[in-house]
Amino acid sequence: DSRLPIISAGPKLKVFASHADLWEHVANMEVRPHVHVQYPPAPNDNWGHHVMENMYASWMATSKFGLENQTICFVSAPGAWGNGTTRSLPPQMDPMTTFGGCTSTTWEELIERPARAGTWMRFDHWVFGISGYGIMHRTRHYEASFSQLQEDAAMHFPALFRHRMYSRYAIEAPVPRSVSNERRPLRRIYSDSDEVLLNALIVPNKRPWGNLMAMANMINKQLKRIEIAGYFVSVSAEVLDWGSQSTMTKQLSVIRQTDIYISSVGTALTLQSFLPDGSVVVNVGYESGYWEEYITAACRWLDAV
Repeated sequence: DSRLPIISAGPKLKVFASHADLWEHVANMEVRPHVHVQYPPAPNDNWGHHVMENMYASWMATSKFGLENQTICFVSAPGAWGNGTTRSLPPQMDPMTTFGGCTSTTWEELIERPARAGTWMRFDHWVFGISGYGIMHRTRHYEASFSQLQEDAAMHFPALFRHRMYSRYAIEAPVPRSVSNERRPLRRIYSDSDEVLLNALIVPNKRPWGNLMAMANMINKQLKRIEIAGYFVSVSAEVLDWGSQSTMTKQLSVIRQTDIYISSVGTALTLQSFLPDGSVVVNVGYESGYWEEYITAACRWLDAV
């Protein structure tokens, strides 16, 4: 079909006289192992676009076939956004390479160059993922499709994504909790009383939404030793621009210790999926709404305001 971007020079056809000839031809091909996932790349190199619009959405496609735990090679497809999106990051900083366990590549490098040289290949698995412009709506559709499964299955895939991300970056996963106040850090303030310490992260986004330092100062001043359900609770707030955390390793190390995550609409909210169990997301919204609320809804271990 000429409408499909198989090879820019046009599909190369080969006719076989028999099944035996066909299988002999296939047997001599170079075999590419692992799961290859093709996706149309998001329009820029922002971390949030890489992780959620490219990687997460395409990884969800592999889970439809029970391949989500395999080694995955993400392949950037040709299209309006070009072939170089994922390759603009060095391998040690590319979340797709680390998460997948296989160096991410492009359609040009994997398919077109060998095809021009006359090289035939076969793949263990090739999955057409989803991504690219407008993924905020497509991902919402994907989460809706999983909500039709059993309750435990609907919660399983976002949790598995979080677990795999921490595991691939060799970072200890957040503390598991069955209830929100379980295994919180405590500080003994009196002989008969403990104080629960909570960390609040205030993250600026490209859409302005107020004086963030003033908000942090207010939280640090007013939310000290508040008595809740028999506990004294104190909140320590910090304003942090993710741009100052230049690698995914640094970002995950911070977010795994965050209890309250405050931000406005935009890619800063995409990292909420890596928060610990029982964390609270405060989505302050913007003029046109709240946007990334569907990520919060998919991560059943979060509460939201």
